[in-house]
Amino acid sequence: MSVTLSVIIPVYNTEKYIDNCIESVLSQTEKFDEIIIINDGSTDSSGSICDSYAKANSNITLINQENTGQAVARNKGIKQANSEYICFLDSDDYLYPDYVKKVKKNLSVEDIDILYFDAKTVCETSIMKLEDIYNRTNVAPKNVMSGMDYFAECYPEGYRESPCLVVFKLDYLKKSNAQFPPVRIFEDNYFSFITAVSANSVKYIPEKLYVRRYRDNSTMTSIMTYEKWSQLVFCIEKCWDYIQELQSTIDDKYKDVFVRFYFKSLINIYSAANIVFDTSSTIKIDRELNRLQDRVAKELDIFKVSNLSFETAKIITEFQMIFRKVTKNLWSILFGERALANMAYIKYLTTIKNYLEKLPLSSKKRIGIYGTGNHTDKFMLWYEKVIGSINAEVFYIETNCLSGQKYYCGRPIISVNDILDYNIEEIVISSALYEKDMYIMLKDNLKFKGKVYRLYETSAKDIFLELRYLPFDYLP
Repeated sequence: MSVTLSVIIPVYNTEKYIDNCIESVLSQTEKFDEIIIINDGSTDSSGSICDSYAKANSNITLINQENTGQAVARNKGIKQANSEYICFLDSDDYLYPDYVKKVKKNLSVEDIDILYFDAKTVCETSIMKLEDIYNRTNVAPKNVMSGMDYFAECYPEGYRESPCLVVFKLDYLKKSNAQFPPVRIFEDNYFSFITAVSANSVKYIPEKLYVRRYRDNSTMTSIMTYEKWSQLVFCIEKCWDYIQELQSTIDDKYKDVFVRFYFKSLINIYSAANIVFDTSSTIKIDRELNRLQDRVAKELDIFKVSNLSFETAKIITEFQMIFRKVTKNLWSILFGERALANMAYIKYLTTIKNYLEKLPLSSKKRIGIYGTGNHTDKFMLWYEKVIGSINAEVFYIETNCLSGQKYYCGRPIISVNDILDYNIEEIVISSALYEKDMYIMLKDNLKFKGKVYRLYETSAKDIFLELRYLPFDYLP
């Protein structure tokens, strides 16, 4: 039996894009049951455009309000909605034509609180150069599970704050009293977090159903001010407040991900502080950063984890690499009796060793290292640091040998076309960017019969990417 679905569209001064947005909703292969548009006090022609659509389409409800922000508009849409499920659409974005069809197909089969999906990114600004950041195919679990299990398994790589990439069961939102905080920006951080960790059942589908537009003069691409930064802090602290409310009921298996969340939150706050376009706020920001660190130190005390996952170890490591100043209280958590930093270091080294020792560099074979550059340099240095001497006869392989060099790091360079002539037995691909092309070259074009180790096409991808940036002396 098919479910009913409403879409909520907050609108503010997007006259250039609103037609494209609404048309993508109306032209679905299967129709939305309800379309709710909230005109948030637009001062351009957006309001009149929405009014024309509402008059021409009986399933459109148009609500006009004074400009109070997207968060308030979305909350009003939730209150107005009557369908079993709801979704959000920003007025400068648009949907693929089969959005409703694919969503309803999944929701009709399984009774779930939340359905996650992916998006295509359209970048119309020179300020931001975004990759395929809304594609979680390789990092998010695809079976039905509790929201807490999903969050623990995929945060942060497979987790996105945007509520526009989610379909929510309306009854679930109302019973959990989930609302966006009344701020102008970063409200998604809180709403997405509390809905994720409190949902009884969620599912992710590896489908791109939504098109996310990044453009000049939007909320997200405008300069970071102290006021914006303060709203980010406010929303993240509300997440921490929620964790504190849960602390007495948190199962031990979830404590690791909350440690990860605290440190990743600090990283996000610090990174945003570094781009605040207001030097007069420096003292206030430093004071706030110290306060936040002390709060984290105090609240982490409830998570007496005895072992860290690699994902959490990686976040703690990243935190130490970018934070120039750590308060005494947080320092004691990292290096004192709790020694989270030392636990992270041991976990990091153990995980790196488990992958590096699988490589054939300690053998007496002729081994090709396909790729030269920073990734290669770092992983070779780490191999010698963690595993030991390289005993194999190593040749560096280049596709075109355009550099004209005959040696790299004291070892010979050969063309990929000559690997058979040099009797190369096994090959390690050490390029992240061209990994797939290199593998095709070896196996399909050259019919190389030996084993090929694909560092960046395995579960170890993140580890080897991190090695490029990780200094040997990042911990005492």
